[in-house]
Amino acid sequence: MRIVFTILWVVTFSGLLTAAGPDLRLDSAAVAYNNGDYGQAVKLYESILEEGKFSAELYYNLGNACFNARDLACARLSYERALRLNPRDEMIREDLGSLKKELPDQFAEVAPFAPLVWWRSLASLLPVDGWSVLLVLSVWLFSALVWLRWKGRWKWSGKRWWQSVAMAGLIFFLSILLLLTRLKMLNDHPAAVIIQNEVVLKSAPDAFGTEMLTLHPGTKIFILDQIGGQLKVELPNGDTGWLPEDALERI
Repeated sequence: MRIVFTILWVVTFSGLLTAAGPDLRLDSAAVAYNNGDYGQAVKLYESILEEGKFSAELYYNLGNACFNARDLACARLSYERALRLNPRDEMIREDLGSLKKELPDQFAEVAPFAPLVWWRSLASLLPVDGWSVLLVLSVWLFSALVWLRWKGRWKWSGKRWWQSVAMAGLIFFLSILLLLTRLKMLNDHPAAVIIQNEVVLKSAPDAFGTEMLTLHPGTKIFILDQIGGQLKVELPNGDTGWLPEDALERI
C-alpha cells in the first residue's frame, strides 16, 4: 500500500511541476539535475521548450542533462542548438567537444573555408538586435550629415564631409551584410543529428542503393537534397549518401 501511495505521489508531483510556470520548472530541473535525477531534469527542460520558450542557456542545460542521462542524440541536438543561438560561448563549445569524443561514429572533419569562418565569427559579435541598432544609427548619421551640409552648418572642409559620408555608408552596408549573415545563421538549418540507434547510409535513395556504412545516434550530418522521404546527406569527412528522413532530426 505504501508503494502504491509513493507512486501516486510522484506522478501527481510531476504533473504539478509540468503545470507550473517556467521559472518554477527551471528551478526544479536544476534541483533534479544536482540530485542526479537527469531523466526528470530532461522532462522539465523539454516541457519548457514545448511552450515555445527557448534560449542558449536552456538548450545548454538540456544538453548537460541528456549527456549525463547518456542520451547522446538529445545532448548533441541541444548543444548544437545552444551554439547556434550563442556561437561565441566557449563553455558550450568545450562540452560539445567532450561529447564528440564519446560518440560511436568518429570522423576526420573537413576544415571549413577560413574566410567564411572569420565572417561568421564577425557576425556573431552582436545579436540580431545589435546589428539592427547599428544599421539604424548609420542611417541617422548619414541623414545628419546631409542635413548639416544642406543647411550650411557643416563647419569643416568638404573633404572631411565626404569622408564622413563614406564612413557612414560603409557602416551601413557592413551592418546590412552582417545582419543578414546573423539571420541566416539562426534560420538556416541544413544540419541534422542522427536519432535512431542504427541507420544505414546508402549510395542511392532506392532499393538498388548499396549499403555504405552504419551510423549511430549523435552523429551530425549536413542535408544536401531530398527525394520523397529520403535525404542526401554529407558526413563530417565529406562523404555523401542517402538516409531516411525519420532517422534524423534537424538542428
